[in-house]
Amino acid sequence: ASTGNDRIILCDRGASFGMSCYPAISADLMGRSLQSFKIATDGSQCAGTINQTFCSNADGCGWKEATELNGQWVADFAEDPIDKKVLYLATGTAEGENGIYVREAPGVAWKPLGTLLPAWFSRVFVVKNGTGKRIYVSSQENMVTAGVDGGPPTQEPKYFVRYSDDNAVTWTSHAYGQVPERSNLRLVAVDPTNPDRIVVAIIRSVELMTDDLYYSDKRGEPGSYVKIGAVTAFSGATFTPEGVLWYGDNDQMTPGLYKVAKL
Repeated sequence: ASTGNDRIILCDRGASFGMSCYPAISADLMGRSLQSFKIATDGSQCAGTINQTFCSNADGCGWKEATELNGQWVADFAEDPIDKKVLYLATGTAEGENGIYVREAPGVAWKPLGTLLPAWFSRVFVVKNGTGKRIYVSSQENMVTAGVDGGPPTQEPKYFVRYSDDNAVTWTSHAYGQVPERSNLRLVAVDPTNPDRIVVAIIRSVELMTDDLYYSDKRGEPGSYVKIGAVTAFSGATFTPEGVLWYGDNDQMTPGLYKVAKL
């Protein structure tokens, strides 16, 4: 987890905790805007910024830059549910196409996986699906519409949940529909007991407006969403291995941790 502007919390599976200053990763990392962070099962860690990616060894030391990802905005990381040494990341670089990259083992170079798309990826989840696995992403595209009465064209963001059952070679895309103004949608959890069940959050930038959580049992198909609840400042969500959902509210006045035993 990032804590403020200068540190990252590290832990060795809960045995001890400490602080690692950004300069321990890179002398100029502070100010580069840390966007994503992942601790793998083997203890190694990866940190992504708007244009660089760094990964450590299993002790949280020996940080090295993944130069093959230079210029890529790394939005999120995920671990393979079957082979824990395999990591994935999703890119959200503003220019060009984005998609999934895979690292097949610690110390191995990252490489593109499957098909890249003209969209900004924000989250990635990889879950078991029968004997195989399924990759989910949430993404945003700017749709251009013609101007009214000869006026200039306008851009409107459109949000998608996409999934692939063939290692990102082909994608099935579901548009969410209308998202409130000054809001964005993100995929925030996938049920490990049911790979068709996903949870998304509508996150608003307007003060005093709530953030809303919805789930779908049909991989995000239009019309399949059911509201779970609302919080003032959504801070995260996760499923336990048994399919229990937890989510948090990080607002100063209404902090809370919520549990949903069964959706």
